[in-house]
Amino acid sequence: MTKTLCEVRSLILQLKTIIELTLECVENIAALSSQKECRDVVKKFRSRARETPTYAFTNGLAYVITLLAARSSRNVVEHGFMKVGSCSDIVNKVISERGALKDEELSYGLYGAILVYIIKKADLIASNNFGELVREALNNSTLDVKVRPVFEWIKRFAEAYIESE
Repeated sequence: MTKTLCEVRSLILQLKTIIELTLECVENIAALSSQKECRDVVKKFRSRARETPTYAFTNGLAYVITLLAARSSRNVVEHGFMKVGSCSDIVNKVISERGALKDEELSYGLYGAILVYIIKKADLIASNNFGELVREALNNSTLDVKVRPVFEWIKRFAEAYIESE
C-alpha cells in the first residue's frame, strides 16, 4: 500500500513539474508577440500547439518528433536538449535561427525544442539527441502515455496566452 502511495505522489510531482515547465515555456513564447518580427512565429506556434496532440495520440511520440524535425530542422529541435537554466534560453536559441528558417519552419522547431526541453527536464526521457529520442520512443511503449499531458498542457497554455491567427 505504501509503495502505491509513493508512486501516486511521484506521478503528481511529475505532472506538477510538467505543468510548471510548460507554463514557463509558453509564457516565454507569448512574450515574443511584443516583437513585431516574431508575431507570425508565435501565432504559427499556437497552430502547432493545437494540431500536434492529434498526431501524438494517433501516431505516437516518435512520429511527432520526426515530423517536427522534418518540417523544421533536426538541429533546431535538438536545441531542447541543451543543458540550460530555463526555457527562455531554449526559446531564444530557436528564435536566433530566424534568418535561416521561415516562420512556419521556425514554429515547428520551436514546438519541437520546447517539447524536448520539457520531457527531458521532467525526467521522462534519457535521450540526449534526436536519434536517441526516436529510438527511445519506439522502444518504450509507456512513453507515449507519459508524454500526453505535455501535449495537452502546451495546447491549453498556447490557447490561453496567444491570440489566434
